[in-house]
Amino acid sequence: MRVESGAREAVAAGAPTLDRTAGQPVGAPAAFVPGGLTPAVVLALQRTAGNAAVGRLLSRRVLARDPSSDYEAAVRKPDWRQAAELLNSFKRDEIVARLGKRSVAEVAQLHQGALDNPKLGPTSLLAQITPPLLTAFSRHFRAAAELARMSPEAIKVIAAAETANVGFGGFAEDGPLKDAWPYTVQGVVYIPKAQTDKVRAMAAFIYELTNAMHQPVYDQIAKDADTDKINGKQYARRIVTQEVESLLSEGKVWTETKGLLGSDKSLDKYDPDLGHAEYEAVRTGKMSKDDLVTSALARVYPAGKDAGKTVEQFYVEQYIARKARRSKGKATD
Repeated sequence: MRVESGAREAVAAGAPTLDRTAGQPVGAPAAFVPGGLTPAVVLALQRTAGNAAVGRLLSRRVLARDPSSDYEAAVRKPDWRQAAELLNSFKRDEIVARLGKRSVAEVAQLHQGALDNPKLGPTSLLAQITPPLLTAFSRHFRAAAELARMSPEAIKVIAAAETANVGFGGFAEDGPLKDAWPYTVQGVVYIPKAQTDKVRAMAAFIYELTNAMHQPVYDQIAKDADTDKINGKQYARRIVTQEVESLLSEGKVWTETKGLLGSDKSLDKYDPDLGHAEYEAVRTGKMSKDDLVTSALARVYPAGKDAGKTVEQFYVEQYIARKARRSKGKATD
């Protein structure tokens, strides 16, 4: 009953009483004490709980910091190691949201800060979702890059591409092929500046990264074709097999990203072009990858100079053209 006696003594001594409904002392002065406790409340607590207990309470409240404010302060300083450590303490979606508010240069600094901080390092979440390859892409396609950052599957593709030394070269129109379509040359990916839709720009980036990682396979296919180890139809099938792998990678990333965006019906318009149906067919076991390759080979180009041709015919002709160039080269030798 010691606590009750102490409380009565406090009231008798003229200390303000606690309003149990509001959690504040009646008639207490408004002077500030760390942790939001007024002097009168501290006095009452000291008399009821004891000086040591109140001291521990105040110590904990003073030490409790606002990580968001501390993070912003570290960025302003700037102390990138500290900022990275504080940012890494948030949940993934919160980290992504905060990164979206930083400049591209600041994102790069936070990534380096994570690498330099011994408490974080390259395996930390912050380091993983701020890879230099994605930062390079964000300099040209910021909204698309932030969309990719949302998706763990996209980050996996980007990480694998970095391991394979794939690079980003900028706008396709300014690249070596001067084309308005996405392409990859010697392990470097190019995306057209005309691609202003962030969803399609992100999907094109993922697709081309996968293609770039498959470059050694494409090189081997070309070598086998040039040494007559495979015929035209085999050449076509092996090329399309790699393209299907890229399509499924794109479809997997898009399907996940679509879910993260809330699966809004307005997003359905992207499904036909971004491999959603193909990915779902393989994921659910309705089709195998081999089935997809066979289906893709039979598709007919609807427009352009190859209109009316099947995909298989297109690559068989490419194979024949390769043989013709090789024969011509031998003749000139």
